[in-house]
Amino acid sequence: MKNTKLINLILTIFISTIYADLASPTPFKVKQPNGLGLIIQNRGNHLQGWQEHEGWTVLKNENDWWVYALGNDLHDLIPSNLRVGIDQPEESIVIIQQGIRPEPRVLIDDAPIPNLNATRTDTFHVPLILVEYPDAIATYDPEDVDMVMNQEGYTHLDYDNTGSFRDFYQEISYGNFLPVAEVSEWFMAPNGHDYYSYNNGYTRVKELVREVVDQLEASGFDWSTFDNDNDGYVDALNLIHQGAGAEEGDYSNIWSHKSSLGNLAVSYDGVIINSYNISPEIQNGNLVAIGVLAHEFGHALGLPDLYDTDYSSSGSGKLALMASGSWGTSNNSPWYPATMIGWCKNQLGWIDVVEIPDDQDAISIQQTYSNNTVYRVNHSQIEEEYWYIENRQKIGSDTLMPTAGLTIWHINDDMAEGWAPNNDEPYYGVGLEQADGMFALENGGPSNGGDVYPGDTNNREFSNSSSPNTTSLYGEASMLRIDNISDPSEFMTFDVEYNEIILATASLDDGGGIAYGEGVLSMGMANDFELSELQFELNFSPSFVQITGVTALARTTFDSVIIDNNLVTLVNPVISPGTGNIMNLHLFNNVGIETEVIVNYNMCIGYTSDGSEVGITIQDNANYQIQAVDQYYMVQSGSGTIGGGASFSVSLINTVPIALTMFQISNTPEILTPSAEPFDDVNNNGEYDAGEPFTDWNQNDQWSPIIEPIDLSEDWDIDISVAGNNLMVGISNWDTPLEPAANELFKVNCLVNDQAELGDITTISTSVSLILDAWGNNGVPNINVDGTVTINEVLSSEDDSKYLPKNFSLDRVYPNPFNPATSISFSVPYENIKPVSINIFDISGKLATKLIDKKTFDPGRHEVDWGASNFGTGIYFIEFKAGMKRQVKKVTLIK
Repeated sequence: MKNTKLINLILTIFISTIYADLASPTPFKVKQPNGLGLIIQNRGNHLQGWQEHEGWTVLKNENDWWVYALGNDLHDLIPSNLRVGIDQPEESIVIIQQGIRPEPRVLIDDAPIPNLNATRTDTFHVPLILVEYPDAIATYDPEDVDMVMNQEGYTHLDYDNTGSFRDFYQEISYGNFLPVAEVSEWFMAPNGHDYYSYNNGYTRVKELVREVVDQLEASGFDWSTFDNDNDGYVDALNLIHQGAGAEEGDYSNIWSHKSSLGNLAVSYDGVIINSYNISPEIQNGNLVAIGVLAHEFGHALGLPDLYDTDYSSSGSGKLALMASGSWGTSNNSPWYPATMIGWCKNQLGWIDVVEIPDDQDAISIQQTYSNNTVYRVNHSQIEEEYWYIENRQKIGSDTLMPTAGLTIWHINDDMAEGWAPNNDEPYYGVGLEQADGMFALENGGPSNGGDVYPGDTNNREFSNSSSPNTTSLYGEASMLRIDNISDPSEFMTFDVEYNEIILATASLDDGGGIAYGEGVLSMGMANDFELSELQFELNFSPSFVQITGVTALARTTFDSVIIDNNLVTLVNPVISPGTGNIMNLHLFNNVGIETEVIVNYNMCIGYTSDGSEVGITIQDNANYQIQAVDQYYMVQSGSGTIGGGASFSVSLINTVPIALTMFQISNTPEILTPSAEPFDDVNNNGEYDAGEPFTDWNQNDQWSPIIEPIDLSEDWDIDISVAGNNLMVGISNWDTPLEPAANELFKVNCLVNDQAELGDITTISTSVSLILDAWGNNGVPNINVDGTVTINEVLSSEDDSKYLPKNFSLDRVYPNPFNPATSISFSVPYENIKPVSINIFDISGKLATKLIDKKTFDPGRHEVDWGASNFGTGIYFIEFKAGMKRQVKKVTLIK
């Protein structure tokens, strides 16, 4: 079993680019120049720091305005002109994106790591230099800092039992490591405070370290005392600079970190001063607490950061000092930093790791505060993977942890060898198995009471079938079971069981279905033994899909199936040995848009006929494609009256539930203006009230608004706006979306404009700008189907003749081409009694049919339909004759 221990690496040089303290978890308040208050969250670490407001990257510009970041220029952010809290980045014509970050800096650390096995005495001597600036004088005396570092039983800000730096390390090392800091007076930096700021990089900080080292040497300081392992190097030079650290949000300060002087390293008193770590004097507005000091000192001893240094996840979380636990196990409480986890203590030689090689019941483990025993259980198939089990209780530095209990740490030695073992989530080198199964840390979430066992979710089992489970990082089953975990106490118990390795492989084929319809996905299994129990749960991302049924395929039978959400349990199944698909899963798709869904297993549990659990390995994800279906917006043709109004209706034939849609209605030629019937506003309230006189365009004896709902119930919100001859309509109902059907939405009333003539036909068109399904998804496809309004009446007046045609004419054939029918419109002039004939000829000139044979019509516009279902595909000619008037139009019939 590979187990790399840093304490055995004497005089080995490590090249490290990342080890420092995380940004403070507490946001800070700022004010814009206009007095607007903002809450800003600091993010990142000493190599890549940035600030956010409500998820957007922000910075202060040269005019002291907080603005949104437009991009980066290497290590610097580029400011936009959009002011935070005033301008909205989503509405800007300049593209502002979330997730903008500066490029990480590179800080090389080539200093050797002290060998704790070779220390000359039980006391580990630590030089600590205090440095202030000509324009920024320290607040606290050296004696105050000395108490933080060395005083036994130190109390920080009246919090009970916080302890000093020395107390903390004595506690977590079980008395094996006793650091004593020799604290200097305050030395003066040669330059002002801002010269050494985080924004100016680390070259100047190294110059500062070298400057105060030289000043301390000039005072007669003996450096040889601080080479604890006799390797020729000062082991852990510490510095505290005046004021706060940049990790609290003010980037004019220095960000706490550990590094080395490089070419500025110097030899005094026969030892080389190279390695250093630097921390602030002030933290949370008071004297610095031990959390940041202990974290940075952990780096000096050779430990890596256990947080995710690229900030895409949370790493080991707040229960680990070398992760975000330097800020405390709960909220922002760095005076109670988290203890070092067992993996770190083992690297430093401070614990006894007891391996459990076989099945055992009621294993007792004492709290880590009191006992240095950590249990180890191995992955049976993956040599480099194993778990450390610790008993963490609310005592000592863990006083404020959310919930006490067992912590189970998943270790992968290959990944844990470097300086950033937790950067590749979810493949952590040192990861916490979070008992609640929510994987919050891997997803960038916080530590909480669900992280420990049994914890807030009362989870007392960690096994192949639990969540989380005992598979390897890459899905190899171990069949390890840790269960019967007791309640939290000083002594806790648990059982360990190593089960026989019986393996199978579960798979999913790609599948597909229809939006707001059904689909199918096939499940496969490769098994060497007959399975008599099977339960699995699928995860669909996005979660639009639900399992509705299961159909057995070859080599699979079952009596029935239980489906609870997407958890499937087969009742009395028999799955014979073999490979290939064993069942089809029937799905329903609760979405109205085209979507690609990623499908994977949350869990899959199987047992053989003799009751042995099967280690089911899960193959890669499947893709499930949902195809969208067009929704039809249709205008039902209507009619209008010269001197009055016109109306038509709009329908929606939808196959998915629709909660909101916006569309424009227009007419061509523009002879209609959307309008309510005019009324006499007697009470001047801008609205029609019952009893007020009105012009009854449609002769229905009641006043008509622009929009008259038909199939839309009263709880639908309808918003309209009129722009010239166009009408914009928005309808919405999130509580009761429009169910799939042929829905006649509403009738539209219009004023017929003065230029209209009897027989005019205008095309009514819809243009959809937004359509959201019942789940708020934009992108539901649609097709617009036009309709027409024919001006076929004249509102009675003293002289109707002025609205009638002046001549015979063949006006319009629509549609053309057509199948199977088309409408033919023609005009008859005022005071004319000549008969009309309309004949159809084929392309050879042969008469195909007579539609009208010498018939007399009243003056006005008329229309006749030609149903051509009995005619063949081809070109035809329509002849219109009336008196001396003859017109011919070509039409095309397509079948």
